[in-house]
Amino acid sequence: MFVILSSCAEPLPSVVVVDRAEPRAGHVRTGPGRAFPWIGAEVTAQLMAPLRLMETWAHGQDVLDALGVKHRSTERLQLVAYLGVAGLGLSFQAAGLPFLEEQISVELTGPDGELWSWGPDPYETDQRIQGPAEDFCLLVTRRRSRAQTTLTAVGEDADTWLDVARVFL
Repeated sequence: MFVILSSCAEPLPSVVVVDRAEPRAGHVRTGPGRAFPWIGAEVTAQLMAPLRLMETWAHGQDVLDALGVKHRSTERLQLVAYLGVAGLGLSFQAAGLPFLEEQISVELTGPDGELWSWGPDPYETDQRIQGPAEDFCLLVTRRRSRAQTTLTAVGEDADTWLDVARVFL
């Protein structure tokens, strides 16, 4: 199934879904609230498109790794980082750990040196993760182990998250 965004405006007004088996007959115009089956759950069209982009990036990394090629990251990596941060609850659930009550601050340095941050102010919380955005994205897509990154964690929950981080089941 391919998902084509009709607009990049927030919220997405409509999405066209194309079924690969029947590309002409399979077009479905849908609003942002329609859910599609996805690995044991349902995902809205608004989330399906970014997830597919993340998967494309991750599998592209697999090919680059197999060829021994290093690619230049861009600010578009921020989408993968955002999904990684949004996957905090999934990470703990998949590891059989209880959901966290306290938010974790995430500060990542983008490829151009820009600071990307999510969660509470890092100096007002005891739980934070910091490091290169590319390392975080490689970790949450399970293309690199924690030991292969330069990510740092402050706080027990943040430390645990780096051990179990994932953006998919």
